[in-house]
Amino acid sequence: MNRLPDKFLNAILAVVKQGRQSLSADGACMYRGPDGCKCAIGHMIPDDDYDLRFEGNTIDDDGDFVDMGVPLIAKAAGILRSEADFAWRLQKAHDLADPENFTPEFLRRTREALTDFDYTIPDEIAEVAE
Repeated sequence: MNRLPDKFLNAILAVVKQGRQSLSADGACMYRGPDGCKCAIGHMIPDDDYDLRFEGNTIDDDGDFVDMGVPLIAKAAGILRSEADFAWRLQKAHDLADPENFTPEFLRRTREALTDFDYTIPDEIAEVAE
């Protein structure tokens, strides 16, 4: 089992603390919503590196958002290539969680991703999930 990098742990806990998805007015998931909410990846992007053009694109999008083969959203969030698949699953944990039951659903999906990627489930997440 591997230790979850702090940047992911902090992002997961920040999403749990806010208690709801980051959504646009029309219900689309956003890195940074108009009400100040952020998805997990959005929490990892420093203010100076955020670009409104990120919205509507996934972290693995390689269209116009690539610099030296690294998607700019992942680069802005400090996600390494070796972490990209887990980050994508974390993004999906946010995006696919039922808004009416968001926190438990987000945590369930996050725990599944942690297990699938052989990360130890940190105590901070295990305690929140109970």
